Formats: sequence, C-alpha cells, structure tokens
Amino acid sequence: MALRQEVIAGRGRGMVATRMLRAGAVLLRESPLLLYQEAESAESTAFCSNCMRVLSLPGREKVPCSACDGATFCGKSCFESARVGSHNTRVCSGIAMLQKSKDKFSLEHRTLARFLIAAYNLAVEDPLAFAKLLELEGQECDEEVVKSLHDFVVEIFGKLDGGASLELSLELTGKLLARDACNTFGLMAPSCAGEERKVRGYAMFAQASMFNHDCLPNACRFEYVDIDGDGNTDVIVRALHDMEEGTEVCLSYFPVDWPYGDRQQKLQEEYGFWCTCARCNVESKWKDEDEEQDEEDEGYSNGELELGKGEATLEDVESIDDDDDDEDDFGHAMFFVKYLCPVEGCGGTMAPLPPGELDHQGLEGSMECNFCGCVRSDEEFHRDLEEHAVDDD
Repeated sequence: MALRQEVIAGRGRGMVATRMLRAGAVLLRESPLLLYQEAESAESTAFCSNCMRVLSLPGREKVPCSACDGATFCGKSCFESARVGSHNTRVCSGIAMLQKSKDKFSLEHRTLARFLIAAYNLAVEDPLAFAKLLELEGQECDEEVVKSLHDFVVEIFGKLDGGASLELSLELTGKLLARDACNTFGLMAPSCAGEERKVRGYAMFAQASMFNHDCLPNACRFEYVDIDGDGNTDVIVRALHDMEEGTEVCLSYFPVDWPYGDRQQKLQEEYGFWCTCARCNVESKWKDEDEEQDEEDEGYSNGELELGKGEATLEDVESIDDDDDDEDDFGHAMFFVKYLCPVEGCGGTMAPLPPGELDHQGLEGSMECNFCGCVRSDEEFHRDLEEHAVDDD
C-alpha cells in the first residue's frame, strides 16, 4: 500500500505516504461505495443511470425504464444488470414517486432525494458498505431540509415490502445527508469549449474521502467514466511530484485556478473550515494589500473584507520578479506553469503519466489533464517554461 490513514494534528484524519512516491505513481484506485445521478442529468436522459456513461456515443442504445420514467440506460444488458442492483424494485419505486413529486422539490433537493434513495437501498443490499459510509466525517445540514427529505423517504420506503427492516429515523437521515455534504466526488460530464463543466452524477468512496484539501495539492484524481469495461466509475489518484515517506497526500477539492476568496467561501460553506495552507497564507496578504488600496482609492473606512478580492491569477504569478526573495510566491508561480492545464478555460490539473507506462510510445515524462484529458509532452512543457521565463528547479 502506498498510503495509510493517520490522524494529523489540527486536520483530523488524512492520508500519508508509506514510502517514497514517484511523480505520476498511482496512489489509489477505488470503486465507489455508492453512486447516484444528479437530478438534472438524470432528467436530461443524456447519461446511463447505471454506469453513468454518455448515451450519445456510437453503439449505445437508450433504454428508458417505463416503470419510473426517471432512469435511462445504455443498453438492455446494462438495464438488466441495474434491475438487480442500482435500479432494483425498491429504487425504481422511489424514483417513480420522486418524479411524481418533482414540482415539490428544488433541483438540489431532488438530487439529495436520489442520494437518500440510493443510501437506504444500500443499507438493505450491502450493510457493510453502508456502515463504511456512516464512518465518514460529516457536515451538518439545515434541519428543515433534513425533515422535508426524511418525510419523503418515509413515504417512499414505508410503502415497500421490507421497509420495516429499515431504520427510517430522522437522526439517520440527518447523518446520511451530513456525509453526503462533504464526501461526494462529482463525476463530470465531458468538457465543452466555453461551457461550465457539469456534474452527471456523484460517487462516495471509503478511502478517497480521507484525503485532506490543499490549494497547492501534491496529488490529483482522475475518472475515466466513458471508457468501456468494468471499473469506469473508479477514482484514480496520482502523485503530481515525488514525495518522501511520511508526507501527507492532499487533493484540491475544486479547480486549482480558483481565486482566494472563492476557495475560502467554498471550504467554509461546504466543509466547515478556513484554509491556511501555504498558498492561502501568501494570497491572504495580497488580498489585504488590495483592499487597503481600494479603501484609499474609494474612501472606505469600515475595514470589512469581501471574499472575492485579492484574486490570484496566472498573470499575478507571472509578474513575480526573479530577484524576489519570497520563495512561496515563486513556488506558486512554478506550480501554475507546471501543473495548470494550458487549454484555455479548462482549469484542470496536469499530472505526470504513471512511470514507465508510455516508454514504448516515446511519451515518458508527459503530463495529462484530469479535466479535459489533454496530454502535454515534456518538450512542450519546457517550451512553456521558456515562454514564462521560469527556471525549472
């Protein structure tokens, strides 16, 4: 095993390297405990409700579920597989009731309802996996939302055979929603130029959920949802650079090019903490300096800080002078040049391909984007270094 779980002072549980790790090494490959569709994605019938693959690709046949009118599959075999698993009678009946009650719930709450249907079904079908889900950390949800969704779940499962075997308590529903709030991994729809990336579904993992966040991560995750064969919804975590034994391995919970204010707001609202990583410590100073200048220019005197100011962009890091003694600033400049996807508007992270994997193709040292799949050769990277006038140390 490349990783172990460890309690880290001030950060809770995290994942730590058990040995020296090489850049590009696959640190974890894991199948999900639970999968469920995002409501708009499911209602659009653009993705398979079982395997999450794009339905419009050649050779895939749209097979709707006539019983619930809320699920579509990529072929008869996938539908038949789902009927004894992810879309059994229990789930199908729940989705059918959700479709009939669609106007009562917002899009966000319809997605949460799909999560609860899948989670309570997991409690019956795989109690061990359900127990692992409950072992994850949680972030409390709004009590009114919990109550509304719990009443709906009781209405669904109370009418089904075997419903009496479920512990349909308000407390358990709250625990489930708390774990969904900060442990889901979005399975993204294919990127479209100029359009915001959308979520097709969500996955929850026992081990991958243990990674802590850093705004300058040393690893990133990949999914290859549209590949053929089994394991297409697995999460794969790869090292960005070499790491010593005992190093905490961290992911970024959002695109690495997000500005300081947006990052802090997201982390506080969805995960309940403020980030004090090395990058945030540097950019918070930029933020304060920018606001002081704004107050001087505009006459502000109340000293209130707005999350959104002091944004760190690639232009900011490019402007760092080579004679500047601030090593943190320089490290950030190097990170963006090396690891930020060069495709305009992508925002993905470039990770080295696994060591030795592409020797025979002459692509050793190449890097792959975890968003758009762009592959950049080592030669192209060094051209970028020359363009940005950054030394590769």
